[in-house]
Amino acid sequence: MWKRFPEYGGAFRARICFWPRRLCNRLFPKLCRQERTSDMRRPMFVGEQELRDAQCRVGMIISNCAMLEAAVAYLEWQLVAFTWDKENPTASPADRQAAIIARRNDWNKYTPLDSRLGSASNAMNASAITERANRVPRVRELRSKWNKLREEARDCGVKRNVIGHTELAWHNGRVVRTIGRPWQESAPVSEADDEALRSEIGRVAIEISALTTELGFALPFADQDQIISVSTPPR
Repeated sequence: MWKRFPEYGGAFRARICFWPRRLCNRLFPKLCRQERTSDMRRPMFVGEQELRDAQCRVGMIISNCAMLEAAVAYLEWQLVAFTWDKENPTASPADRQAAIIARRNDWNKYTPLDSRLGSASNAMNASAITERANRVPRVRELRSKWNKLREEARDCGVKRNVIGHTELAWHNGRVVRTIGRPWQESAPVSEADDEALRSEIGRVAIEISALTTELGFALPFADQDQIISVSTPPR
């Protein structure tokens, strides 16, 4: 149905079918669809496919880091809810939930990860949590585990920033990450390093979610909007 012109590198083609195009699409829909999609997927310049793959990995890393930020925010929120409940022992369940929801609505949903980690640590060190940790050994252990996960999450955020705030380019036959003026720095992109970082961020997010679930049973949490994580962190 199509003829390629090798003298133009196969980039130009002409339809030599004598059938009407609508009828041809009806009789051979799969073939016509393959021809159209193959044009869209074919790289137009050297290094384009490698750049696409690198951009895809950047997107997955940023997406995983958003999942990590959500896990930290949810941990902080459950700690805040527990503390509020302890500070207001006479409040009814309806009043408690209304107050918690009102306070949650005042939160900034786009707080940077480093600031969110600091807020979660402050919530973890609240007097109500400390009092509980003094009486329940498991809560004390989970607080210690949080300190380790916090530093791992902070390290993931720093590495994410390096990837998210640089430009991908094709230079000397390979993909590089560049930082513009006044630094004008560049470094080669490693697919293995990108995949390792994506996996590491996902692991830390899962472990924080699992810690939140276990901490929720040990306290317990006061907010009715409680998510139980059943995912087992990778070893």
